[in-house]
Parts: sequence; structure tokens; C-alpha cells
Amino acid sequence: MHFCKNNIVLRLGGIEPVQFVVRVLFLMLLLATSTSTVTSPARANAGIAKAPAPSWVTDLDIPEPLPERIDQVINGAYYLLLSRQIRFQNQQRTAYRRIAVKVTNREGLEEAGHISIEFRPERENITIHGIRIYRNGGVTDILDDTDFHTFRREKDLDSGILDGNWTAFANLYSVRIGDIVEYSYSRTFQTILMQDEFFGRFSTNFGSPVGVLETRIMVPKNMKLAIRQPENPVQIITKDLPGERIYSWVQTDPEPIRYEDHVPSWHDPQDVVGVSSVQNWSAVAADSLDHYTPVQTLPRAFREKLDQIGNSTSGSRYRISKVLSLVQNEIRYVGIEIDRGAFIPRPPDVVLKQGFGDCKDKSYLMVEALRHLGIKAVPALAHLSRGQTLADILPSPYVFNHVIVKAQADGQTFWLDPTRTQQYSPDPINSQADYGYVLPISKDTTELERIVPVFPDTPNTIVEESITINAEEGQPLVKLKVKSLYKGSDADEFRVKLAGKGSRYYADVYKKYYAGLYEQIAPAADIEISDDIENNILQVLEQYEVPGTADYKVLLEKFYLQADTVRSILTKPDNEERQRPFVLPFPIHRQHRVSVENLSGTYKPLDPIDIETPYLNFALRSSFEKKKLIVGWTLKTKQEAVSASDYKNYGEVYDSLISETSWWFDLTQEVEGEQ
Repeated sequence: MHFCKNNIVLRLGGIEPVQFVVRVLFLMLLLATSTSTVTSPARANAGIAKAPAPSWVTDLDIPEPLPERIDQVINGAYYLLLSRQIRFQNQQRTAYRRIAVKVTNREGLEEAGHISIEFRPERENITIHGIRIYRNGGVTDILDDTDFHTFRREKDLDSGILDGNWTAFANLYSVRIGDIVEYSYSRTFQTILMQDEFFGRFSTNFGSPVGVLETRIMVPKNMKLAIRQPENPVQIITKDLPGERIYSWVQTDPEPIRYEDHVPSWHDPQDVVGVSSVQNWSAVAADSLDHYTPVQTLPRAFREKLDQIGNSTSGSRYRISKVLSLVQNEIRYVGIEIDRGAFIPRPPDVVLKQGFGDCKDKSYLMVEALRHLGIKAVPALAHLSRGQTLADILPSPYVFNHVIVKAQADGQTFWLDPTRTQQYSPDPINSQADYGYVLPISKDTTELERIVPVFPDTPNTIVEESITINAEEGQPLVKLKVKSLYKGSDADEFRVKLAGKGSRYYADVYKKYYAGLYEQIAPAADIEISDDIENNILQVLEQYEVPGTADYKVLLEKFYLQADTVRSILTKPDNEERQRPFVLPFPIHRQHRVSVENLSGTYKPLDPIDIETPYLNFALRSSFEKKKLIVGWTLKTKQEAVSASDYKNYGEVYDSLISETSWWFDLTQEVEGEQ
């Protein structure tokens, strides 16, 4: 596990990790599927040993494939046997894997035709125990004839992360459709954090059929091991040996998972067993505390910048925001997650000297900067996507993949992420991170803390389209002015987009959008962007015209008013039934308003619409006065997801909402208008 940004796949204490999107079981078992940058040349058999399996492993028979499961097999690879066994002794973990997979079609040759094992050579040893091919009632041992090549791949290099992992890879010769490929290997290693403790999580079902799924854990007999079973529990068999205790889970043909799209990142479709010898979360916080020791002093140049912030009369909240911005924008994000660097932060003076750091480095620096200004702050362990579920997980230092900052001022707590950028709100409440449950690294910590989402009372995005109709000869038939106002977190988000793609990109996107609504419309001026950083308000101004030579009747007879700011952010349901929650953008509070001036006809306002549900509110209001028609829409999401039980209702709400966010009017009328 890395405490670093965007690193979601974890290795937990020796048990294979629970991957968060597991469509193909092979991905979970081998942990080497991403296209990545090769940074070191391949070396034949380097660091890979071949030897018989340890004497303590079990050796189950490979079951026959079930004909009724064949049509559920993913990518032509039917996993007949998956054995996961781990032994923990004297701080050392030996994790054994045995896998038997039947190739059911051509796609399965790609899945079963190679072995790929990711490992850390500085603290892990890999031993291959056996490779066999079963065909037509016979078996061929190909272990001695199989060469493994090792090379270093950096999968997350583009995200600024160097993990130092290596891959052991072997192509298997002469694998055919119908074969069963069996192989086994083990890795021996020590964890860096809490070496005397044992912890981990493993799945009990997958998206593809599994003939037999075995999990065995061997720990010292005197180790108190807490076990948390899933909603559908699996029978645990315990056995005592001299000095050791064995916990076993053996499942025959577990029901494959039905996956669905658009689930929240925190929802795990798999059933998961958790194990841990760590008694409480305070032990995890205490273990981490040693790595974030308060520093005596900060480098002089940095202190001077902090003192300049401290001399402000705007108060502690303003100082927190200024320090957040300072660390975000002056220290670039780079994660060198190699060996201890994956878990232990670098000292603030080192981070300042090198000008970069990962999440734990930047958070450590920000905490010390706030302490220099007399503001109470501590680091906090978090998870970028799974934080909502941490309260249901047993204590472990390896269930986190991120570090943020907990700051306190004026009786209020702020959760801030110094790895973000472009957050300029003068009040840190508007820069609040929302990662669910987190663990503050403090001697006073006893439990996880829940970050309460901050919901804007007023819209954070307001789009106003002002349309003027003019039928006079020589004048543009239509003038359109669009003012988009972004505040708070929406200003932060759009500022990041602008920094990444530039204003020209968005000018082209907006031009294309309006060209799809109104024939012959074209920009009348360059896009204007004004950014009030002190108040964290960003405004975009666009101007368009339809020339007077355009066909008056064709354009105005069916003139569209559309609230794309509202309608574009919701996802359309893909069916009427669902077993899992359906994700919503959250928190969203947006308003879209269109006014049409200089109308010749009279128009009856649209009937007001109010949709209120547990997960979103929507409103439509309109008016007509003095030749001016105004239509306004507001959308506010209230939850991160729609429950499966509310999904059908959401489909109806979505259809109704979309139908109310796009109207057309006949603007050629001279008397009573039509719509």
C-alpha cells in the first residue's frame, strides 16, 4: 500500500488485495495488468527462485469444470482452483498461491498463456514451485523449461508516482484451448508498518466462476485475531498445531458476482473477509505518530513566507487557506514510493529543498507550517475512494492510501488536501476534502472520524444566458451573451480545468455547443475570463450573434431554451432494475437561467415544477413581463448515490427532469405566443 495520490490498488499484509473493480479474476491474482512504462531492461530469471512448495501448504484436488458455468466464464479463463495461503512467523510473511485455470476459448489463451507476478525486490523474495499443463488425461511439468524475465514497470509515472515495483513474467509454451494450466508460487516478505501485527482482507466471490476457492491463514497460537465476515458469511474451520493456529475458508463453486455500471467508488460488489490482530484504531494512529514528529524549526525562507501570512489581520481561517495554497502551488506532487518511501514521510526541510513531495510529505509540511503560526493541526490517514466504508473494516495501517490535514480554528475543524491545486477560497470550509472516514494521527485519537460533507447553501455554478431578438434590417437577428459564474469548490474545479486545457479549448467547446442549438450562430467576441482569487469567484463571459441574413422563420419558429448546466451532469439509467447503488455527482448545486428580450408576442409562463426526493431537488420557474421571457432551473444533489430500492423512482425522476430542461418556443408570434 502506498500513501499516495491516485494509488488505489493495495497489498494488505500478505493477503492478496481486494481490487476495487474486478471484472477479470486474473487481474486480481497477478497484479500486473496495466500498460506501463518499462524503466529497466528485462533480465532472465533474475531474483526468481525455483523450489518445491513449503511443507505447510495444503494441496487440494483440481475439480472438474461445471458445464452450467461455462457461459459465465470471463475472457475464456475458467478458474477451477484458487488457493491463497499465508504463514506469519517472527515478523515474516510467506504468501503461497496455487492457481488452476481451464482455457475454454481463444480469449483464454491470452489469460492463461503467461504468468505475471509483481513484487518489490528490495524486500520480497519470489519462488516458483510448479507449472503444469493438463491435456487429454495427461500432465506435463514445464517448470524447468520456463524462463522468467524480470523488469521494472512504472504504471503511474504519468501521475507523478514511482513505486519501484518489478514484474516477473513468463510466457508458457504450447498452451491450447481445452488445456488446464496450473502454477504455484510464494512470496516472502516483511511489512514496513506494524511488523508484529497481522492484517488483511480477501474476497470470497468474483465476477467469474471459481471451482474451489481456498484461503488459509497460519499465525502464532497466542495471537488474538479478529475476523469480520461478510453479509453472506463463509464457514471458518480452525485447527491448532504446536505453537500455531490455522484459519481456513474453503468454498465450492461460489456464485459469481453480477457487476453493474455507475456504482459509487466506495461500493465493493465483492463479499470480503477481514482479519486483524490490531485491537483498535488508536494503535494504528500511535504507530504512525512516530513518523510525524514535530520539527524544531523550518527553513528560514519558508518561515518568512509563513510570517508574512501570520502578520495578516484576517484571522486564523484566512491563514489556514493561505498556507494550504502555499503548499499546494509551491510544492509539486511527486511520489517516490520505493521501499520506506511508500509509507514514511520525508522531513519538511527535505521537501522544501527538493520542491516536490507526495501526499504524506506535503501534509507533514503543511501541518508544521500551521503549527508555526500557532494553529492546531495534525496529519490524517484517508482513502481517496473507499473512505465511506472504513468504519466497517477492521483496524489496519494498510487500509489507507492517502494523507490529508486536519486543522482547527474558531471552534471548527477543516479537512484539507494539500495535493490538490487551485484552491483559493479565503475560508477553508470551501476547500474541504470529502473522503468519508479518516484517522487523525494524534495521541488523542481513539476512533476514525467522519468528515461531514459541506453543502453549498447557494448555487456554486450560475449560468445566465441573455438573448436579444432583433428583426431590424442590418442588425443581428439574435444576440446571445452567456455569463457563467463559478464559486467555491466549483471555481476550484473549473480553474484546474482551465489550467490543464486552456481557455481556447473551452471557447471551441462552447462554440460547438451553441452551433448545435442555433443555426448560423458564431462568436461575436473572444471569450473573457476573470478570476477573483481572493474571493474565489471565477467568471466566464461569451458573446455570440446570428446574422440578420439568417432565415427568420426557420430560426425563431422553433427556438430552443435548454438548461445544459443542469441536465448534463446526471447519468441516464440503463435499465429499470438494479442491485447496487447508483452514483450521483455530489455535492452539486447549480442554476441555469435564460432570458429572451424584445419579444413581439405574449407568452404564458411555464407551470412551476418542483421535484423533491431524498437524493436531489429540482425546480423550474419562469415569468413573462415587458416583452421579456425568463426561464430558470435549479438542481441540487443531496446524496452521493441512489439506493437500489430508489433506482426505479430515480429513472422516473430523471426522465421528468430531462423533459423539463429543454423547451422550444415559437418566437415569430405577433400576439399570443405558443410554446
